[in-house]
Parts: sequence; structure tokens; C-alpha cells
Amino acid sequence: KNAEIAYQLGIQIGDLVTQKDCANIIYQVYEQLGNYSKAFEYQSLYHLMKDSIKSFENEQAVIAQKFEYEYDC
Repeated sequence: KNAEIAYQLGIQIGDLVTQKDCANIIYQVYEQLGNYSKAFEYQSLYHLMKDSIKSFENEQAVIAQKFEYEYDC
């Protein structure tokens, strides 16, 4: 229940890390309860958030490298 509340708050404030972490917890709980359709739903959300975070990190790294290259030249 607390993880679901935290997940919703993560959505409201746009915090992808909170959404990812909570989705993972909720997925594990539903899996243990045998509710595999809900488990799959939250596992999918977990992977979506994980991929979004990684993509953002990669974009930031490219921007940093570009800035460093332009600054050095």
C-alpha cells in the first residue's frame, strides 16, 4: 500500500527514480501474492522507467561531452 502511494506521488512530481523503485517493489509483492497480471503490469512499468532513466543519463553524457569538446577547442 505504501509503495503504491509513493508510486502515485512519484508520478505527480515527475520523479522517475521513485516510480521505478516503487514499481519494482509493487511488482514483487503482486508476484508473491500470485497476482501475475498485476505483477507483469508493474514489471513492465519498472523496465519502462529504468529505460527512460538510462536514456536521460545517456543524453546528459552526450551533452557533457559536446560541451567539453567545444570548450576545449
